[in-house]
Amino acid sequence: MKKDPLKDIETIRKKFAKAKHPLLFFDADTDGTSSYLQLRRAFPNLKGFPLSKDYKHQQRLALQISSEHDLIGFFDTPDICDELFEAARDKVVVWLDHHVGNSKDWIKKLGILHFNPLNYDLRDHRPTTYWSYLIADMKENLPLVTMGSIADFFLLSVIKELFEYDEKSFRALLRIPAKKRKELFTFLDLHDFADEHVKREREDWIRYLTYDCGLIKYKMFFDMIYKLGDDEAVLSFLESIKEPFLPHFKKELEKNSSSLMVAYREMLGEFETIMKTTLSEEKDLIIAEQRGSNCSYARQVAEELGYRLKHWKVVVAVFQKKDAEWMNISFRGNHFNVLELAQGAASGLSRASGGGHPYACGYKIHQSEYPLFRERLVRSMEEKTKE
Repeated sequence: MKKDPLKDIETIRKKFAKAKHPLLFFDADTDGTSSYLQLRRAFPNLKGFPLSKDYKHQQRLALQISSEHDLIGFFDTPDICDELFEAARDKVVVWLDHHVGNSKDWIKKLGILHFNPLNYDLRDHRPTTYWSYLIADMKENLPLVTMGSIADFFLLSVIKELFEYDEKSFRALLRIPAKKRKELFTFLDLHDFADEHVKREREDWIRYLTYDCGLIKYKMFFDMIYKLGDDEAVLSFLESIKEPFLPHFKKELEKNSSSLMVAYREMLGEFETIMKTTLSEEKDLIIAEQRGSNCSYARQVAEELGYRLKHWKVVVAVFQKKDAEWMNISFRGNHFNVLELAQGAASGLSRASGGGHPYACGYKIHQSEYPLFRERLVRSMEEKTKE
């Protein structure tokens, strides 16, 4: 077990500051994107690409690594294809992630500067956006780290820091009444981010801030915008928004008339249509299956069902693209360890992989093994309900 994460964060900061042509690959969600935007502000010469879990997409992105790049970063990306690692050979490589299962073989082969908070404290899996905030070391990034951490299911003291530093951006991000805000800040002052005794209360606060206080508008954008397939246009749009970030971004979400934003609003409409057809009756295990569409909303459907339905333990959203052999599966747990459930269902299956957190995880599985996987989920839930 390592001892001092802040010392290693300082080392990473110096690596980025020294690099002339750094390139960052980051997860295509709120945590990953907010990490990139923070680092981009601190290191203006940084370029980046969102990295999906699709290995074919990753293999194409490996071609973006050229001889001029002197630092390659992988942030919030637990699963990376061999081609990307090979393309990064003989360069400085920084891999920062907070999930379990990072490849020790490649870390050793390439001499990767690897940072995972779990290597310092087994309780600590705070999101990549938080560690990026420490690397960038800029108070201006507080709106981004607050947004990214809540969106990734973490309740951190940066929320209070944002209010104290930039109340305008705080109010743009979270529409929370003064009384509730004071209750939240008291909770943050009294409890450590990993205090197991208040786990249920912490989860309830995250749900409240996300859905009742308006964070879902931003989270939905960052989690879905890359589905349009034009990564460079998305990044150009984000980087063009002037300060202060959140008030301007809020206006852009509501009024921007570019083709990108028009397409995004159309995508939101399709998502709402899917939600209307997948809302199920209340029960412990809810499985929503979406097949034949070109765009997956598995993660978003899982989260929305988890919010709109009050009496449930596990939501499983399944997506299979038209004519595809593989299925993407997103899990959400209501005070229930879905990572353990998914790992049990996938045990022994040769064409299933995934990971995540105890209350939110994702899996990819071949259609030939899905029936058994699903059967195991149902059986396991029945057994746990009887306990």
